Amino acid sequence: MRRLLMIAVLAAIVAVAILPDSAAATATVTTTIQPPNGPVGGMSRLTCGWHGNCLLPVSDGDGLDWGSWGGVYTNVYFRARITYPGIGKVGTVKLEPVIHQGCTAIQATIKRNDGAEAAYVYYLHTTRTDTLISNLYGMTSYWPNLAYAGEMVSSDPGCYMEGQHTHQRAVSRPGASSFNYNVFQIPDWRTLGGPGTPEWRDYVTWDPYSFPWRIQWPV
Repeated sequence: MRRLLMIAVLAAIVAVAILPDSAAATATVTTTIQPPNGPVGGMSRLTCGWHGNCLLPVSDGDGLDWGSWGGVYTNVYFRARITYPGIGKVGTVKLEPVIHQGCTAIQATIKRNDGAEAAYVYYLHTTRTDTLISNLYGMTSYWPNLAYAGEMVSSDPGCYMEGQHTHQRAVSRPGASSFNYNVFQIPDWRTLGGPGTPEWRDYVTWDPYSFPWRIQWPV
C-alpha cells in the first residue's frame, strides 16, 4: 500500500513537471507611451487636449497636440516606459515616414518578441528621411525607452495646421491584450477652455504617472 502511494505521488510530480507552458502564469508587458517632446525629464507642452480637429469647429477625437515651445524643442521622440516581471528585451519599435490622415507623419510600429503587432503610434506634422528599428526593453520597476522619431515641420502642404507642433495618436493592434487612453490625467479640448482662452495651453509633466496611452501584452 505504501509503495502504491509513493508511485502515485511520483506520478503527480511528473505530471506537473510536464504541464504545457500555457498552464503556467503568463507574464505581462506594460508599456506607457509618453509625451514626445520637451527636455528629457522636464515638461512637454500640451497645446490641445484630446481632439480630432483642433481648428474651429473643434471636434472630439483620440489625438493630442504637443507644441514646440516657440521653436526651441522641435525634435520628436518615441518615449515609452516599460515594466516587466524580470529584465530583458520585450519587443521592437519601427519608426518610418508615412502619410497619415493626409499629413506628413511618422509611424511607430510596436511589435512583441513573437513579431505580433501590439500598437501603432503616429506623430503628424513630423518628418524623417529614413527607417529605424529599435529594441524595446522592460524591467520590474520600469525601463525608459527612447528613440528619435523625427522633426516637427513648420508647414504641412495638403494638411492645414496652426503653429509648429506634433499631433500624437495611438491605435491598438490585435497583438495587444489591453489598450487604454489616459483621459483622467490629460484633459480634452473642452476642459482646456477652447482656442484663444488662457487655459488653452496646458503643461503636462513627463513622469511615470503622466502618460497618454497604456498598452499591455503577454509574454
